Amino acid sequence: MKHPYVALYGALAFAAIAFLGCSGGTEDPAKTARFAAFFSDILADRVPDQNLTDKMTAALTPARVSEICALYTHFGKFQHLQFLGTDSLQGYDRYHYAAIFAGGKQAVLFVLDSQSKIAGFFNE
Repeated sequence: MKHPYVALYGALAFAAIAFLGCSGGTEDPAKTARFAAFFSDILADRVPDQNLTDKMTAALTPARVSEICALYTHFGKFQHLQFLGTDSLQGYDRYHYAAIFAGGKQAVLFVLDSQSKIAGFFNE
């Protein structure tokens, strides 16, 4: 079952466009580890603090993190992120992954701004 689109940063809603046109690219293990730490915080119902934009920090309230965490509970234990590709849109770098869980997977997107701060996180 795929959950509804989750957007934390309304100004970046365009970034949640489906995976169409993703150029592929090469995985950066450091970025994957960073995104996995961010995602793990969300899944543990903790507010992440990994170099976020001010708007992203403001959007990630404890209540919002709890809502997002609840969306993933039926998938079971989180195992890892599987890199699918990267692309850019309007000055933002987008990183596409499959979040692999014990009971399924979900396409997710992480968005970095020009200063490599996390500016968005979405289900795809």
